[in-house]
Amino acid sequence: MSQLQVSETREKIFEHALLMLQTEANNFAYMFVKDARLRMQYSSGIKAMSNELLDAVRSGRISAMSGAQQANYLRNELMDVVRKRSHPILLAYARSLKLNSVGKNDILEKKSMDLFKKSFSTLTAAEVDAVYLETITASGRSRESVNRLASIYGRAGKGLFVLSLAIALYEIYESDNRMRETAKQSAIAGSSIAGGIAFGAASVAAGICAATAPICVTVASIAGAIAGGLGMEYTFNGIF
Repeated sequence: MSQLQVSETREKIFEHALLMLQTEANNFAYMFVKDARLRMQYSSGIKAMSNELLDAVRSGRISAMSGAQQANYLRNELMDVVRKRSHPILLAYARSLKLNSVGKNDILEKKSMDLFKKSFSTLTAAEVDAVYLETITASGRSRESVNRLASIYGRAGKGLFVLSLAIALYEIYESDNRMRETAKQSAIAGSSIAGGIAFGAASVAAGICAATAPICVTVASIAGAIAGGLGMEYTFNGIF
């Protein structure tokens, strides 16, 4: 093999490795930034909901029982909305912590044991109201460990976005046709994100990964991001 061929081979290996790095940076940057924002919206949303219901109960506009029922329903609804908008990886992680919405009766029983060490059905009227109020208050609390993790992910996502952008700018700068390369880089970014989401979701839908297995879904998402990015590059190069 000639020196020129060796040089060309090394250049192709470098370009391939750079593209794989870029696809994963795109995939995880999008996931981390988007889902960190969703988590903040969820935390602030349930807190505002809880405060409004507590004010309504204390002012006599609704009963404590009605407030507890609404708190449970609204929190579950907010959780379902956020999960539907989450990246498959973080959805699998969320499900590993709590698979399904918690029913009202289960929450009342848990709060009763926490506060009074006895079953909800054995409580006095005053104790029942205390449990209802605690249920409303607790509906506004989000898991602090997850909030901290979301904050870390948000910062990491911004860093990965900068890395992805730097790679794209490098490729554009090195290209003989910078307008075409700009369009190509935009297409690769979109395809890697779409591939990561599609493969991650499909891995659960097809039964390859359990809904509560974030590591398995992550592997599938990585494969999807690479497939999406590489596929778009080959398609783009073939067309042009």
